Amino acid sequence: MRVVLPVSDRSGCRHAQYPKDALDFIAYVQRGQCTFFEKLWTAKQHGAIGVVVYGTEQDGEQLIRPSADGEQVQEVDDVGMVYIAAEAGNHLAERLRRGEDISVSFTTVDVDFENLDMASVNRLIQQMQKEMDNIKESLAVG
Repeated sequence: MRVVLPVSDRSGCRHAQYPKDALDFIAYVQRGQCTFFEKLWTAKQHGAIGVVVYGTEQDGEQLIRPSADGEQVQEVDDVGMVYIAAEAGNHLAERLRRGEDISVSFTTVDVDFENLDMASVNRLIQQMQKEMDNIKESLAVG
């Protein structure tokens, strides 16, 4: 899937614009300036089917858990979103600004939150850490 930076406002908030020829794309935006919902909603209005939000230097390498109320989620439940930490995020943003093509694919994981135990949470965290390590390795090569 094609990854696109906003042509204005790298945070991807309500006044952000995307290239006119961008359809069925993944928006690549920086955390901050507005809610995660606003980033998703704005990208969806411009034809995005997904959003990658990358952290700021102030966020460091910590992962962020976005939230929204139920009504908001229903408005954007057909748009996928992932969050990546600042170091990898800035690296990819720079590659996009240089005009490099970057491809992204989303994989969903079904989680039974009502019956979630700590062992399952720990397995999910380990799986996500392995994926992040793979991404960092591929960035070092690329």
